[in-house]
Amino acid sequence: LFFLARLIRVGPMLSKVLSNLQLSIVSVLLLAVTVSTLRVLQVSDFHLDVDYNRKGDPQKMCHISSPSRASRLDANADLGSYGDYMCDSPESLVRFAIDETVRVSNGDGKLDLVLWTGDNTPHIDGYDENYVVNAITKTTSIIKSVFPNTPVLPTFGNHDYSPANAFDSNVTLYERSFELWSDVILGADNEQFFKSGGFYYYDYKGARILVLNTNLYYNVNNAYGDFADQTDPAGQFKFMEDTLEQATKCTDAKKCFSTVHIVTHIAPGVFERSPNFQWYRPEYNKRFLDITQKYASHIGWMIFGHHHTDTFHVVRDDSGAPVQTMLMAPSVTPWFSSLPGAGSNNPAFRLFDTYDIDKRHAYREITTYAIDLSRLNAGKQPEFAPLYSHTLEYQMPGLTPQDFDDLINRMLKDDNLFYKYIANNAVLVDLNMPVEPYRSAQFCSMQHADFDKYDDCMKSSFALYTIIPTVVILFSRLFL
Repeated sequence: LFFLARLIRVGPMLSKVLSNLQLSIVSVLLLAVTVSTLRVLQVSDFHLDVDYNRKGDPQKMCHISSPSRASRLDANADLGSYGDYMCDSPESLVRFAIDETVRVSNGDGKLDLVLWTGDNTPHIDGYDENYVVNAITKTTSIIKSVFPNTPVLPTFGNHDYSPANAFDSNVTLYERSFELWSDVILGADNEQFFKSGGFYYYDYKGARILVLNTNLYYNVNNAYGDFADQTDPAGQFKFMEDTLEQATKCTDAKKCFSTVHIVTHIAPGVFERSPNFQWYRPEYNKRFLDITQKYASHIGWMIFGHHHTDTFHVVRDDSGAPVQTMLMAPSVTPWFSSLPGAGSNNPAFRLFDTYDIDKRHAYREITTYAIDLSRLNAGKQPEFAPLYSHTLEYQMPGLTPQDFDDLINRMLKDDNLFYKYIANNAVLVDLNMPVEPYRSAQFCSMQHADFDKYDDCMKSSFALYTIIPTVVILFSRLFL
């Protein structure tokens, strides 16, 4: 398959898919013949645009909601039926991607769990809460129709609010969304958590999953000035600490939980493609990392979306040793971000194969599936295919924090290995090796979720790029 891809003229996506397909088959077979594993799907950042129009303007998000505008369209214009790299996902792409998750899930759609990490509303202006709820309702309906017997754990993205980036506590959106998601938000205490702050927990095969609303911590969240408690918005940090402290006291796994997974939209740290671009307010970034560091031995998964790209952060203790890994999955939407160093991506989703609870649901393999949007629109690639699997692509002996830290160190010395990561980072849309300061930004982001340590890393790597450009802050209100 690898040599066939080289002999015929194909795009980079198909070439890579063919070369990795046989390795993915081997990986699946190895998982099947060893100890029992769980299979978990992550889908993120649909950004469903029900008003996507094939005759729309890519410079205006291909979005046409006005009949009067539609009547003035260029009759000869014809964008792809599954979307455009400048725009958000039409319903056809969202439905297709979700249908494909069923097909690749052992071929029968049988999953243990679905993690849906937020952002269902497109990158447009002027929408109201009803528009948000309609987008969430439609996406919920599509997902549950194909996974009627599988728990689906949803969380909010920063665009799942009107206006975007304005999450507060005790808002009507939480009340309205609870009606859609009450099948997994179980118990009176959980209902209170969700309706007050948009977060909840879910007990899963011996572990407890915290589904958080980290949009509260976003550095451009416009509701910050209205927070009743700016030190702990909606009491979510206390919720995290109380749950993790409870895990430390568990002595019988049959009666309690000692492992806590964290699933949410926005991760702490710095965006890897835009130098010095921070997600959280500094005080929230520090507290989140302090909690993670303190309870690292009881935290299992740390799974995020929001970046639209494929990357990770290593969390370190005070000595610098790796103690946790935060994993960011690429998006379904191909939307073009105008942030410096960013851009578009091909649509993707991710499957985790994990051990059972006796090994704290530790990762066994992480496989990203993707599709070349151009080829999909042209009818030349009819299905999502394995883009890569972590242990095979990067020759990792395991998927522990130490293994990810070792991967970073190997990439620092091996440009061929780093190039594999770069190709996967934007799901084969941007195949250019980054130059400074973007190269250092990639490595410093992976190495350090802590802002001060990231800054020190950037100074030592590329001293000229240490001040956050004002333009980046301005761009942030439009990004992701």
